[in-house]
Amino acid sequence: MKYAICQINSSVGDLEYNYRKIIKYYKDSLTKGADIVIFPELAITGYPPKDLLFEKKFIDKNIYYSNKISKISTVPIIFGYVKRNKDNLYNSALLCYNGEARDSYNKKLLPNYDVFDEKRYFKNGDDLGLFTIEYNSITLTIGIQICEDLWDDNYDFKISNMQKQDGADIIINLSASPYSVG
Repeated sequence: MKYAICQINSSVGDLEYNYRKIIKYYKDSLTKGADIVIFPELAITGYPPKDLLFEKKFIDKNIYYSNKISKISTVPIIFGYVKRNKDNLYNSALLCYNGEARDSYNKKLLPNYDVFDEKRYFKNGDDLGLFTIEYNSITLTIGIQICEDLWDDNYDFKISNMQKQDGADIIINLSASPYSVG
């Protein structure tokens, strides 16, 4: 099985640009024979989107582009986006293939220190993030995580261990961090 890890540099707030970049890298990965293509946390919105998350139109466009990606998906693609459920927002990963959004995972461990203030914007997820991909002749149970879900305050790797114990063949962690030059 071939994995393509597309650690792109999304532009915060430029959803169309990020969408085009994801599509470009996804198609390039397919030409190289990838069986699963993986993008970072909040790849659609850029990370961290901060107060843009208070804008309904911004969330709507993020969902619009996520749906567009799902419709063109052939081989499995996993990317970060903002999920809306009623009045709650989640830092989420979307798993798509065969033209459909199959599953999503909501980040459990939200950082709230230094430049990170995710608890201000997002609700914590509560599922374990185990999904089975059945694509072509591939059946694979994956554990999906987002950034700090990989570790907790004590670096216990609890979520990883639970995913492994519950049958994950592989664990995929989507991550992004802000940076500045100089």
